Amino acid sequence: ALVSKPDVLLLDEPTNHLDASAVEWLQNWLDHYDGALVLITHDRYVLDRITTRMVEINNGEARKYFGNYRQFLQQKVEQEQSEASTKKKFQGVLRKELAWLRQGPKARSTKQKARIQRIAEMQAQPKKAAKAKLEMNSLSRRIGKIAIEAEGVWLSHFINGNNVDLLCDFTYSFSPEDRVGIIGPNGSGKSTLLDLIAGKILPTSGVIKLGETVHIGYLDQHTNDLNQGSGLTRKVIDFVEEAALRINHGGKQITASQLLEKFLFPPSQQHSPLLKLSGGEKRRLALCKMLIQAPNVLLLDEPTNDLDIQTLSVLEDFLEDFKGCVIVVSHDRYFLDRTIDRIFNFEHGRLCRYEGNYSRFLYQKTLKERNKEIKERNKIVKISQQKSGEKKELNPKNNSRRLSFKEAKELKELDLKLPLLEKEKISLEKQITDGNEDISKLSLQLAELIESIQLYEDRWIELSELSESAK
Repeated sequence: ALVSKPDVLLLDEPTNHLDASAVEWLQNWLDHYDGALVLITHDRYVLDRITTRMVEINNGEARKYFGNYRQFLQQKVEQEQSEASTKKKFQGVLRKELAWLRQGPKARSTKQKARIQRIAEMQAQPKKAAKAKLEMNSLSRRIGKIAIEAEGVWLSHFINGNNVDLLCDFTYSFSPEDRVGIIGPNGSGKSTLLDLIAGKILPTSGVIKLGETVHIGYLDQHTNDLNQGSGLTRKVIDFVEEAALRINHGGKQITASQLLEKFLFPPSQQHSPLLKLSGGEKRRLALCKMLIQAPNVLLLDEPTNDLDIQTLSVLEDFLEDFKGCVIVVSHDRYFLDRTIDRIFNFEHGRLCRYEGNYSRFLYQKTLKERNKEIKERNKIVKISQQKSGEKKELNPKNNSRRLSFKEAKELKELDLKLPLLEKEKISLEKQITDGNEDISKLSLQLAELIESIQLYEDRWIELSELSESAK
């Protein structure tokens, strides 16, 4: 689609199944694309970065908004406030008119007839059907002090006749409060790791132990559960009732049918075959079946694929309040920023640990790569000096540009500014996590701050490299 250099590019969920680095590449490519782009996506960072207009389809109505995702949210809030105010005024006028009508006019003048007709027209105006909201509540099940323990886990596979290590010597104790993100290139072994934890496959060596009270809920990438048994010919209600007919929810017994309604499956749709469901509906149904089993450990493999943004927001809020361990494989950077506080990145078969969310991981990884480059450069310089017998470093002054006074000053300012911005970022994340009422405003501020930090870090790296090469 891209190499054909079209005048108009239509992309329907292009980030699905791409790893994070591929999504970032695609985002940068689209940002410089000269043609017209029409994009359907749930990736909110992509929407925020490359779109200049938004069209929201809701209840059969398409509404246009100017700007990117951030500006769309701001306009949406203002629009809803305006509509609520208009509705309140309309109801106030209608109440007055009805009160007048109930008094009974003494004379039947033309003016009074016109007024009665106007009241009838106001009453007959179509009411906008309120869009049903997804309800995703945690069905609690007690979890002990230990969730999952992995000790010295290795996993090897034979690929093209060669024994390849997908996972090397992984040791980690997952706590009941853990929010862990697993990332890495496609094919690196992310889904395989979840299969190992779920007990679907066994490690080549090492052990994985589950706590005695652990009950795993597993949402796999391709919702394979839908294809088991009698497959896609099963009815929606039958699929959920395979897990449980009814559950105890907040001291009240609710049926599988009632739970399905909370997941936006009306009774009329509950007896439809699975094959008639859209990709997003299948994903929502798989979530419903998983949660009816009241798990206390969630394994989520690319949970954001095919879900709309409203459902994603509900899922993110649910995970924030979930009383148990959450392990997520995802390429959705926004989702990872909102839901996890520790990352394991697949790097040459080893899981490297990073504290913080995805944006924090990118910052740490940039610093790590920069330090590695500096060490490699110094090593080459040292070897070259030894070979030439010189005591001075290579890269003489006439071959390298020194920092100007202005650039040196800018570098010092960035050294002071970046730690302050990181503190501000941590503070905003804490306010969001603590459930601050103005969460939409805080989320927008956080997105802007992350973007600023990225720009400042890029500039800092550029100036630091100049400083190093000029020494």
